[in-house]
Amino acid sequence: MEVIRAVGVEFADNYDSLAEKILDYMELVREYDSEKMFITLNLRSYISDDEMNKFVNDVVARGYKLLMVENSEYPIIEHEKRYIIDADKCIIC
Repeated sequence: MEVIRAVGVEFADNYDSLAEKILDYMELVREYDSEKMFITLNLRSYISDDEMNKFVNDVVARGYKLLMVENSEYPIIEHEKRYIIDADKCIIC
């Protein structure tokens, strides 16, 4: 991230969606820093199912690594591998 800040990269804020903005950010990190795993928290609360499906397809097509942590259950989308961890820290697939 320091490399991105040092170069003085700024984001244009004329995106059609939050997903588009996040994809642009992921691209900048990969371009100017290195390959990273991106982790989102409750992103599906802010993005519709259709938009999330397109977002995940774009993430897979670009080869990004993404871990999505959610606090609610949503319909499973293409390319999703879901793990549920209960209060006893047991993994339920």
